[in-house]
This record gives sequence, C-alpha cells and structure tokens, in this order.
Amino acid sequence: MWRGGQRFRPEAFAALVHALPVPANFTTCAVGRDEFAAIMQSCLMGGHMRVGLEDNVRVPNGDLAKGNYELVEWAVRVAQVLDREPATPDEARKIMGLRY
Repeated sequence: MWRGGQRFRPEAFAALVHALPVPANFTTCAVGRDEFAAIMQSCLMGGHMRVGLEDNVRVPNGDLAKGNYELVEWAVRVAQVLDREPATPDEARKIMGLRY
C-alpha cells in the first residue's frame, strides 16, 4: 500500500517530460525504492538527478546507505553508464541559473 503517493511509473514520467516546453531544464527525485529507477529514466531523457538521504536511505541493492556520498556515487555510476558527464558544483549552479 502506498500512502500519500504512487509508485514510479515510467510511462507517466515520459508523458510528463514530453509535456514540457522545448528546451526544458528538469530535475528528478523520487522517494524510497523508486529513486534509482526515476533518476535513471531522467538521465535517459535528458534530465538531471537529485539524490539524498532525505528521500531514500537505501542504495539500489537494498543495503542502508552509509551517507549521502553513497547515493551520489550511485547516481554518478548511472550517469557514466548512460554516457552523461556529472556536473561540477559550479556547472550545476550555472545550469540552474544560480549566482556563485
């Protein structure tokens, strides 16, 4: 049973991304066990990824994450496997239009 939300559905996610204006800058996060499926699809569709212990406490194999760094390491792996280069903090600020 899901309380206050629903499971990640790739087809619903794709429909939402396709509804964005071109070019759109979007970031994806998910809660719990759906986090890595959601960020992987985001990466496949040209979006960005957000991970953190506030949304998910487990790495993809189900083990408890030792810290945020472990979730970030997994996100970096996803990006690399999908031939995407992770942004540096300065590059991320520029992408998001934040001042330094």
